[in-house]
Amino acid sequence: MPCLDARRITMVLAALILLTCPLLVRADSAKPEGYPTGAMVRLDYLYLEDATQEEYYAGFTFAYDTDGKWFNPRAGIRLRADDGQIRAYFAGNDFIITRRLSAGARLTHAEYGDWETAINSLCGYVTYRRWWFRVGLGLGYAAVILEGPYQNPIEFGTEMPETRFLYDLSIRPHYKDFELDVGLKNFDDFDVNGFDDNGYHLEPIWHVTDNTAVSAKYEKRFAGVFINMINVSSESWTVSVEHRFD
Repeated sequence: MPCLDARRITMVLAALILLTCPLLVRADSAKPEGYPTGAMVRLDYLYLEDATQEEYYAGFTFAYDTDGKWFNPRAGIRLRADDGQIRAYFAGNDFIITRRLSAGARLTHAEYGDWETAINSLCGYVTYRRWWFRVGLGLGYAAVILEGPYQNPIEFGTEMPETRFLYDLSIRPHYKDFELDVGLKNFDDFDVNGFDDNGYHLEPIWHVTDNTAVSAKYEKRFAGVFINMINVSSESWTVSVEHRFD
């Protein structure tokens, strides 16, 4: 019978508290200058190819950035383009610590309807930016749901619990209205990968106006690197349009 791994969840939650709370307590409530405020929407169209599938997905993300550091909610959903079946969705919040340091927490539900399985993830991370460089570290708990109510996003009882280490090592040079985000990263809003799922990404970004940006992202991932299964890989291409409302 699936069981709730209280030890792992407690460890992850404790790590999230240790990562975020001391930083927030030391900081005042006003957000540093340079951070945007207001609502943001992003539309994605993604093509994913791996050993088991070749699929197209459509995604929608909404975020609202307040004037304060504590409450900056965001949520999103990704659907399979051919039949509208849910692929993943998430909800979370960002904490703005300083001009260079931020933290985030996410609850993510990834669904595989053809196999009636899912992965529910709870994660937290901190990100530090300096010049062109971005470094992120975090921790997550993932419950692989192989039986029972796999569509339940808060079902964490499983026989396959995983504690996942998250990292982001990227650079983001810019010139006028153009940016290039390139680096190594094993998580995003919709996917929280384990230590044995690694890869790189390349994403040129064009700021069409002050409030609108268009990007095209290529990502290559390798699974099983440490268990002699490096041939298990995936590729994805994502086109995104993002608009921020003043």
